[in-house]
Amino acid sequence: MKKILIILLVMIYFPAYANWPERKISVIVPLAPGNGTDLISRIVSEELSDRYKMKFVVENKVGASSTIGTNFVINSIPDGYTILITSSTLISSKLTLLNTKYNIQTDLIPISIIAETPMVLVVSPKKFQSIEELIKTGKEKELLYGTVGYGGSTHFVSADFSYQTKIKTNIIPYKGTIEAQTDLLGERIDFLFIPMQTAIEYHKSKKLKILGIVSENRSSIIPDVPTFNELGYKNIKFIFWVGMFAPKNTPSSIINNLIDSINIIKTSSKFNDKITTIGAKIFPIQSSSEINNFLINQNKYYFRIMQENNIEVK
Repeated sequence: MKKILIILLVMIYFPAYANWPERKISVIVPLAPGNGTDLISRIVSEELSDRYKMKFVVENKVGASSTIGTNFVINSIPDGYTILITSSTLISSKLTLLNTKYNIQTDLIPISIIAETPMVLVVSPKKFQSIEELIKTGKEKELLYGTVGYGGSTHFVSADFSYQTKIKTNIIPYKGTIEAQTDLLGERIDFLFIPMQTAIEYHKSKKLKILGIVSENRSSIIPDVPTFNELGYKNIKFIFWVGMFAPKNTPSSIINNLIDSINIIKTSSKFNDKITTIGAKIFPIQSSSEINNFLINQNKYYFRIMQENNIEVK
């Protein structure tokens, strides 16, 4: 009897997946519309929709440094119709927020680290024209930097910059990149680290100024902007990545199907062009074990920054 009940439950929650997907797939992005993760998720969702002839629909579930959307996916039915596209904030928010109860290693299944994009240091040109001017001012008085939430990627790279340059700073968290950029335009904060694609148009229009890019090489999109290596700050290193995950117990057939599809999409020139146009680049194809090792190393990296900068757990 017990065995029959188990079989019935499996049939209810895990029907035959040979024809997956048979309806729209919700792509949960736990960050605000318009930021780097959101832009990349929409490009990926469009490619997947074309490939499967079924809609992959982006839904932004924002709040608590990405943990609200992440929890939503973790607690969803693992049937392949709810997936997560998130960023490196997945790691940092887990370390800094007390109410983050989930375990990244056991509650989520990594499908792919899709892309990475460099962070850029942005200021108002009315306040600063160079990184030297910013640092000089920061050693004389406290500067305010904006972040997307508390404990997110933008928080960690800003804190690391403050530590490496020995300037006095304080954090002003925002709901999203747009709100932070608005206050930077209004000179209510002094600087901001954000993914490059969200700052390009402001920089080109000269409304805001990008002082430096956290990358090994200059970007062909903004070739006038020097790297932090060129500026003499070689220890400022940061990978802002965007990845896809599924809730635990999602059938392996669906996971493998998505892995194969993402890997095929990554090799297409069409996808590459779209990603490159917004200033990002495709992350190398990795096995599941390689992705897990990457996430473990990212956790160690964030933990070090957290200790060096006395970032509090809240």
